[in-house]
Amino acid sequence: MENRKPLHLLPIIRVYNVIQLIACIVIFYMILISGWTTKYTLGCEPVDFNAPHSNRLAKLFWWTYMLKLVEFIETAFFILRKKTRQVSGLHVYHHASTFILAWAAVKYFPGGMASFPILVNSVVHIVMYAYYQIATMGPQCHKYAEKYKKYVTIIQLVQFIILLIHTLQIISSNCPMPDLYLYGMIPDVSVLFYLFYKFYKNTYSKKIKI
Repeated sequence: MENRKPLHLLPIIRVYNVIQLIACIVIFYMILISGWTTKYTLGCEPVDFNAPHSNRLAKLFWWTYMLKLVEFIETAFFILRKKTRQVSGLHVYHHASTFILAWAAVKYFPGGMASFPILVNSVVHIVMYAYYQIATMGPQCHKYAEKYKKYVTIIQLVQFIILLIHTLQIISSNCPMPDLYLYGMIPDVSVLFYLFYKFYKNTYSKKIKI
């Protein structure tokens, strides 16, 4: 795109945001009724491959994995619109690492407490894509959305803290979840928290004039 004019993709992006919004709502609801309203607690929940809801959870994990694959198109949107500044280290790491973790979840632990991050992340993405959609709906809406932009990042940070606390339960000898889940989640969520916090600090903290 170096020698080309940026493409006007707002109509496509609006459709994409709506699709993502609907997909996140559906996945959140389906996972919620696949154990979280009947069986699961916020404690340590192992993967039970023989439970009636196991197949449905495994399918939902796979659809989540596919959704993370689709999210790579957002990078293409940035490049085609010549918004290359938005293809930051945070953006690249976030999408790449989340995709890898989604693959690992499908392959090794498609259920149990590993479904909790999908629940939390789905809520965050519902808020996020709703914000993105509002921001594309003209100058007035964009101006309104800008007032609340930082709160989307705050919600992301709170999400990482919740996931860290939830995942640390595996350290207990009474938790039968594989250590692989712990070794994958803790470093990744810690790095994401650091990168998002750094972004928040650099973007929203007031600079002190000397």
